Amino acid sequence: MKLLNNLENTEGFDKKDPKNTIFCSYLQGNLPADLSDKNKVLKSSQDIVDDLADMIEVSINEVADVLANSGYLVVTGDDHLPRWAMLPGK
Repeated sequence: MKLLNNLENTEGFDKKDPKNTIFCSYLQGNLPADLSDKNKVLKSSQDIVDDLADMIEVSINEVADVLANSGYLVVTGDDHLPRWAMLPGK
């Protein structure tokens, strides 16, 4: 399965695959955040898997691969564990 690896580049992206559509919709509502963004939230790959679990099955490695290749930053949270910096939509 090919997931969208860049929110701007949809070449080769199967828009009919529900998994792609749902995952991309999730990412569009949780865009990459800069370190200076005051409204950023920090989520682990497992947090994202859990967020999507009611809709699709996606692995931790799939989440990490897509976010790493889509401009999301990894930062250390208060618990000293790596997290994705995300800017939730309004």
